[in-house]
Amino acid sequence: MGSKQGYVTFATVDEFALRRVNVPGVYAFHLHALRPASVGLDPTKSNSRVDIKRAHANCLRILEKVTRFTAQQRRLKVEVREIGYSSLPFGVTLEGCIEPTSSLQELVQKLDINEFEKFIGTIFLLPTILPPLYVGVTTRQSIETRYFQHKSDFLNQVQGTFGGRFSESEFDWNDLVFSYLPNSSSPASSGQSLRVLEKYIHFFSRPILGET
Repeated sequence: MGSKQGYVTFATVDEFALRRVNVPGVYAFHLHALRPASVGLDPTKSNSRVDIKRAHANCLRILEKVTRFTAQQRRLKVEVREIGYSSLPFGVTLEGCIEPTSSLQELVQKLDINEFEKFIGTIFLLPTILPPLYVGVTTRQSIETRYFQHKSDFLNQVQGTFGGRFSESEFDWNDLVFSYLPNSSSPASSGQSLRVLEKYIHFFSRPILGET
């Protein structure tokens, strides 16, 4: 783009490589529940039609978990107040989770079996194009430290944390993809600008397991 800022895009990383990310920065967790291995496909070989049909059925079961999980995390609150002459009007407050919808499963169920492998393969290559479950910023701790804190919270089901909230789902830690932008690569290098950046990302991505 002709800029001298040295912009770097978010990078995905595994736990082994993460041990070299000893700097603060911005990070995100994405749900990666649908991938060849999770539905029972082997990308290193030619899968039989029977294997693909079985994977298709597994995919529908996983999608059911995804829609149920996302619906449970999205809550609505509606307040209705009486209009009239009374200075003490009656009011009603309705609050609850969004009902899960089966429309996505229905679309995938109708997907031609010959297109299913391409569908799963494309989703596998695009984990961070979907809104994140959680976005965080660290200004003092390293990205590595924060990652393993979140994982410890998941394993120990610590309430009030991202890891604790994710542990209440039907998914495993391996169903997550972690991406990050180290502070040293970010033009927003101060603690204040990073915190504003976090709010900016929250505003547009609406991470469903973000801070409550």
